[in-house]
Amino acid sequence: KDVTGDGIVPLDLAFLDESHSRRVVVESCSITGGKVRHAHVLPTPWNLLDGYAGSIALPEDFTWYGSEGIIDDWAQHIQ
Repeated sequence: KDVTGDGIVPLDLAFLDESHSRRVVVESCSITGGKVRHAHVLPTPWNLLDGYAGSIALPEDFTWYGSEGIIDDWAQHIQ
């Protein structure tokens, strides 16, 4: 089954009840056009046991919520 989301959290589970929150979905980077992903690292099972355990770094061109060209797209919704 295809699941829409950011690679970690399915879109259906990502939001609170719409009566209490605003849905903000950023689908692509305004600079690279790349899809927006959850993070710039891949969590490992060791992260569940130790929050300071290393994760697997993803390529430099991997766009995520903290990438240049993406922050401005979602940060404008913070009040």
